[in-house]
Amino acid sequence: MASRSLGRLIRNPTFQALALPAIYIIVASAIALLMHYSYRTYALDLGAHLQMQQSTLDGHMLYNTPEGMSHFGYRFAPILLLLTPIFWLAPHAETLLIVQSIALGASGYLVYKLARIQQLSHRTALFVEVLFLLSPLVWGVNFFDFHSSAFAVPTLLIMLIGLVQKRWKLFAIGLILSLMTRDDVIMALAVFGLVMLIAQYVKNREVDKAYLAIFASSIAMFGIAVVVAQAVSGMNVPPMLMYGSLRYSYINEPFGQMVLGALSTFFSGWSMLLLLAYFVPLAFLPLFSPLWAAPALFVLAKDMFAIEPAQHGLAQYSAPAIPFLFMALIITLTEIREKGRHLFLRKAWRFLPVAMIVVALSISLPYTILRGATLPGSHARATDRVIALIPDGATVSAPNHIFPHLCLRTVTYMPPWPEESIPNRLYGDFGVPDRETDYVVIDWQRKQPYPGGGWWEDVIADYLKERYDLLAEMDGVSLYKLKP
Repeated sequence: MASRSLGRLIRNPTFQALALPAIYIIVASAIALLMHYSYRTYALDLGAHLQMQQSTLDGHMLYNTPEGMSHFGYRFAPILLLLTPIFWLAPHAETLLIVQSIALGASGYLVYKLARIQQLSHRTALFVEVLFLLSPLVWGVNFFDFHSSAFAVPTLLIMLIGLVQKRWKLFAIGLILSLMTRDDVIMALAVFGLVMLIAQYVKNREVDKAYLAIFASSIAMFGIAVVVAQAVSGMNVPPMLMYGSLRYSYINEPFGQMVLGALSTFFSGWSMLLLLAYFVPLAFLPLFSPLWAAPALFVLAKDMFAIEPAQHGLAQYSAPAIPFLFMALIITLTEIREKGRHLFLRKAWRFLPVAMIVVALSISLPYTILRGATLPGSHARATDRVIALIPDGATVSAPNHIFPHLCLRTVTYMPPWPEESIPNRLYGDFGVPDRETDYVVIDWQRKQPYPGGGWWEDVIADYLKERYDLLAEMDGVSLYKLKP
């Protein structure tokens, strides 16, 4: 009797649609925690977000030392304030990592709902959900530390569900929450609203109020973001507006060099791999619904043209594109079902073998899923023992990968950061030698580059001998204490 009831439960469509995200959440959370315990999370960005939450509870809204000011100076992400009550209940790094996995896992069920709303069969909708939960883009967002943009995936899907069902309260909730996730999400929404607004006007000769609301609210929210960034940074040009000039620095070159720089970046090997990660696992089907895919194409182009290496990889930057990619996929599958396969075959310019999907997944999934997902080794355990010697409340200079393990119980600073492609690496509050902290942690096995060349550990070696005493050393991890 019990086995019969269990069989009915397993065959239940709702159970199947919910079981897949549950499995994803368990697996993704475990991998994220393993990466953290193995020191594969970083000050940029998990550590900074942990500091933001702790600083907010202490009365300093979203302040963090890597950026040297409130996060609002760099990214407009008020949704982080909605996480503060959760962090207050469980003030741990694990909290943010698990909440992020839950948000992305739950998005799988929202994709399933979208497919069913569009009248796709349960089996097809379940297949689309599986594609989502196996997407290299989703896994890339999940395991590139922690970012507020991850929450744009479920909020945008909620907005799309409200839009297609004309459930305007749900639509408004999804839109407002999406606008609160990050400024690059706001830009993707502006593109979506504008493209659909124009398309609907050309088709029906009337202004669609929903798309007008998306476009107008995106423009208004971006204006608010700039004003807030300027206010908290105290700068005429806040760091948030510097991303464009820094990540597309070739625009300052003469025209010929600018074009060459743009093309060489766009057609680089890493950019091509990113293009494949977007479309090959989905058999390029989203391209047959270009209006719905427009925001995803905008995000992809933005990243392929950027000189920042991280934007060419599987990272948080693709988060705003994911819901629109899958919406475009669902719309295309709906058209194929309604108008027949011959329509698709007539529109397709060449046959795309299933082998390409297998190859793409075989290359991208191990990279995203297994990167750093190992049990903590002897070096990680030695690092744990060394940093446990640091008393709570002390000031500490700690490298990028150790920072997240200290920043909730000490006042933690990164070493000066060499790269200038991101504004917070120019304006942060840094530790030794810029600031004399009570303790300094050195990991001789994982050295950190220093501005002007060389390694931070080597640059400050003489300074440490003069001003600090060696307190402990295990497996290449050293702890120094300021001399009396």
